[in-house]
Amino acid sequence: MPPHSQERPILITGAAGFVGKYLLRELANLNVPKEHCVGLGMGRTDLAGMRDYFRVDISDNEAVSAAIKSIAPSCVIHLAAIAEPSKAFQDQELAWAVNVDGTKNIAAAMMKYCPDARLVFSGSAESYGESFNRIDGAICEEASLQPRNFYGVTKAISDVMLGQLRYEG
Repeated sequence: MPPHSQERPILITGAAGFVGKYLLRELANLNVPKEHCVGLGMGRTDLAGMRDYFRVDISDNEAVSAAIKSIAPSCVIHLAAIAEPSKAFQDQELAWAVNVDGTKNIAAAMMKYCPDARLVFSGSAESYGESFNRIDGAICEEASLQPRNFYGVTKAISDVMLGQLRYEG
């Protein structure tokens, strides 16, 4: 877990999702006070383990910028996504808007309003797709991104985009 400032919160996007609920429980087990955890997303707003929850569509650049500016997090754990491959295939525009544009919006707002904050991006094995058939043994991050479904495509593009943005700050 990345270090965080006691004065600045950890922001968790997708806190109401499948992984977010487990993360909140683990943070509590690590004695991270709920006052240091803030959620952002479109899910439930009554989650235990958080000081506050901002109901924000991450594909809305202005709303994301305003939230990041207001929260000024020390760390953003980015879990928000259209994560079901079948749902991403059925609504590709939504999957692109959330998974790619939403990730870009979060990173851009962080670069502008809290450039010293860390971003923890939740990638997906789906980004590697065909690489699983070409490599014997475990897949590592150096394996080729060869997604086989639209969800994997959006996660692979986001991963590459974040790598490029890293060079910009």
